[in-house]
Amino acid sequence: MELQSANGRSIRTIKLWLKAFVPNTDELARPVLGDGEHAGKTMLNHLWLTNRCFLTDQRSFSNDIHAEARMHSEIEIDLAKGKETYQFHHCYDTIEVDCRTGAEKCRAQGSTSRMNFHDFEVEREKQLYTVHIKAASKNPCIKIGALKITPNLDFTGVIHIAMTEDPSRAIVTFTGKVEEYPAFEMYACANNGTAETVFQVDVAPRGAISDLPGGPTREIFGRAELCTNVPLPADD
Repeated sequence: MELQSANGRSIRTIKLWLKAFVPNTDELARPVLGDGEHAGKTMLNHLWLTNRCFLTDQRSFSNDIHAEARMHSEIEIDLAKGKETYQFHHCYDTIEVDCRTGAEKCRAQGSTSRMNFHDFEVEREKQLYTVHIKAASKNPCIKIGALKITPNLDFTGVIHIAMTEDPSRAIVTFTGKVEEYPAFEMYACANNGTAETVFQVDVAPRGAISDLPGGPTREIFGRAELCTNVPLPADD
């Protein structure tokens, strides 16, 4: 039987998702030229990639679970059963365009083989949940033959979900590291309800693709409170 709190309904499931994305607000972003299908969108041409231009994700921060991103990692946890329901990882299309004409030159998706949630644990009689995330992927359009030669885009961390005495409330925290570039965000929702922000981190000052070699070094802590309380209707 589902437990009910005094002023709301209990949390049954919690969904979490993290994204690494290239914002169209990057200081080096500029409009795509020409009159093709990508005209007017934004692209980047970092010095590390001489004469190579790639579209941004055409957005800033967004809690839309389907928002475009370089990397997307998602997990759902069933609190009643104390187990992971599923995890899902996806790399959206990387699109390279001609820097002068805007014509599309490459469209491909990065590999998700090195993106995973792991070491899921349940403690204190289903009151504390812990899961680790480690994710890495490469730009699929830059390669020599079949060998992708760009450095990994990485993020890593530990996620805790702590239930409170009120079964309609839970605290989600993230402690980990991300790259200096690009931007990163994480959200959580209970019972497929409203998405709450765990953290949003923009591109670091002077951050660029040239910062990717080596592991992630930017320390991140994020926190969100989830609540499924149903407010009482206002008196007429």
